[in-house]
Amino acid sequence: MSIAPLADIFVDESLVQVLLEQQFPSLANTSLALVGQGWDNYMFTLGSELAVRLPRRTISAKLIIHEQNNVNRISPNLTLPTPLVVEKGKPSPVFPWHWNIVRWLPGLPVLGDSLTSVSAPIWAEFLRSLHVSAPDDAPANPFRGVPLMERQSAVLDRLNRLGQTKVSVSEEVKTAWLQAVRTPHSVVSTWIHGDLHGGNVLCDKGQISGAVDWGDICSGDPATDLASTWSLFSGAEDRAKVLQCYQADECLIARSIGWAVLFGSMLSMSDSTDHPRYAEMGANILDRITADIQRSDF
Repeated sequence: MSIAPLADIFVDESLVQVLLEQQFPSLANTSLALVGQGWDNYMFTLGSELAVRLPRRTISAKLIIHEQNNVNRISPNLTLPTPLVVEKGKPSPVFPWHWNIVRWLPGLPVLGDSLTSVSAPIWAEFLRSLHVSAPDDAPANPFRGVPLMERQSAVLDRLNRLGQTKVSVSEEVKTAWLQAVRTPHSVVSTWIHGDLHGGNVLCDKGQISGAVDWGDICSGDPATDLASTWSLFSGAEDRAKVLQCYQADECLIARSIGWAVLFGSMLSMSDSTDHPRYAEMGANILDRITADIQRSDF
């Protein structure tokens, strides 16, 4: 099972070059290089300071529009750098969807145990700066920030299937999920990133340096983002520090663990050769939840 769905449209440097020549000729002679592709987007560096993001699939095309309309709107208040939208590409005969030119952020994805303890309060501060009341015109997302009961069937199915694989699903994880579903949903919707995990958070010399891939930005339950605690931090003390500095109450922590179970089970289902670290990250999330509950830290 591949974690990254097949692309609906193949994009390479030559296609991006044509788009630049047609819409942003002043950038057409800048060097291009494909640096990655995930579930939803292709990413090309454009020189040393910019990047080009283009959708891979029809279903993800609207996420680029969310970036266009909202990232620059919230960035001034955030305590970590974000890839500001510099130019907004339009649909054309050679590419049917909107696309973005954004600022390139230096750093490497947090896909291992590469964060130092100093990052825990930095991450909590960033989440607090992001999780402010969202306006009425903020986008909604049917999969992120919603009441966990709406994801109950899919998560239980994944947990049951994982129980038949080499991935360990402890009783603590199952109990944590059921408790999270029973916990009252947040009545206050805030801005959320919606997809914060080790692939979308950057670090430099062990310290968190930025958050990327804002296509899922929406209004919803901040617990969705706080679940990143179990993805980014390998140490139990650091995870506890994030929650303490964020000032999370018991209900928020319970829902955050629930969202961590959701993301952990989803990532663990993959044996993808395209993203070999993602399955490992999912298993680590589930193991960390188990360890924290056994320690009675939460």
